[in-house]
Amino acid sequence: FPSHDRVREHIVYNDGHTSETATQFEDMATFGCTSVEQAWRYGRYMLAQGKLRQELITLSVDFENLVCTRGDYVQITNDVMKVGGKPARVKSVSGSTITIDDAIDTIVGSYGYIYRNTLTGQITAFATLTVVDASTFTLNGTIPNKGDLIIIGLAGQVVYDCLVKSITPQNDLSAQIVLVEKADAIYSAESSSFFPDYSPNLTQDAT
Repeated sequence: FPSHDRVREHIVYNDGHTSETATQFEDMATFGCTSVEQAWRYGRYMLAQGKLRQELITLSVDFENLVCTRGDYVQITNDVMKVGGKPARVKSVSGSTITIDDAIDTIVGSYGYIYRNTLTGQITAFATLTVVDASTFTLNGTIPNKGDLIIIGLAGQVVYDCLVKSITPQNDLSAQIVLVEKADAIYSAESSSFFPDYSPNLTQDAT
């Protein structure tokens, strides 16, 4: 960081390392960093990114890409990647019990859901549910309408939180989108004494 028009260096150590135990160092230039504290915060942020953002996710999408820009927070579910819950359409509604158009293999655990209202496009907040059978569920939150898109999965794994890294336009309004993990712990790295272990948060298979 600059001090009286001079470039200075500040070392930020990873968790569990000190000046006596660290053996591997990486140089990183910063722009507009004017204090030791700011340099330390930036270093912690970059160390956290290196540990907690280990995947690049590339998706090909249709015109849906038009609603997002670089840096946006998005939520995905993808059975190939084994992240997020199971998407389906609401086939019928009876009180607080719904039937979906596709069966879901469930395991022991707490389940929840979110859904998108077809008429308004609004996405509801997460709520819990009770599994009746593979395609029937009793909901403990707001009730969707017939035809709405719903995602059902284990609590904490209904969707996979990401940030948009890049968008590359393709033919016919389609695009290739590259995502990185949102990893909320990155944003508290400067005020925490340790980073949590990395977890890909993969969906468990039913057995």
